[in-house]
Amino acid sequence: MGASAGGRLSLELHRVAETLVGLALVSLSLHVTGSPATLCAGIAVMVPAVVTRGRLAVVHWCSPAGHRVLDVLLIAALALLPLVPRMEGAALAAVTEPAAAVLLLLLVRTDYRARGRAAPRPRTSPSPPPPSGPPLVDRTARRLGRLAGIVERAARAAVDRDRD
Repeated sequence: MGASAGGRLSLELHRVAETLVGLALVSLSLHVTGSPATLCAGIAVMVPAVVTRGRLAVVHWCSPAGHRVLDVLLIAALALLPLVPRMEGAALAAVTEPAAAVLLLLLVRTDYRARGRAAPRPRTSPSPPPPSGPPLVDRTARRLGRLAGIVERAARAAVDRDRD
């Protein structure tokens, strides 16, 4: 559970950090701000960590690639949350903007590729191929994946420019 080849973070370490950010937001909400928006944001930050397949999952609903899409959507939501009318504005921004920045850094530094596993044992009877989803769902998922890749490349380029 550490950095993988090339200085990239493993998805497991990413998920631990994500959970810690979520717990920090929940704690801030309960002990400092009293804000339901901060509480919801903290819980939302922890959701991808507990639903992505792997050792740390509570439920195995999401692939690592799906986790990346959830991360991009979550970062955008955290960054835009203070702009929503009737929210706490600057007080909420003081909490959610740093959380979005940390999650963006994790997004850029994480290796989302699934680790190689031993091939599963063949079943005694062949199973039918899984049903494919409706074409609209497939197209939307592909587009969100492409968008996540574009945002990730842009963030990496910005980090690389800052290093120079």
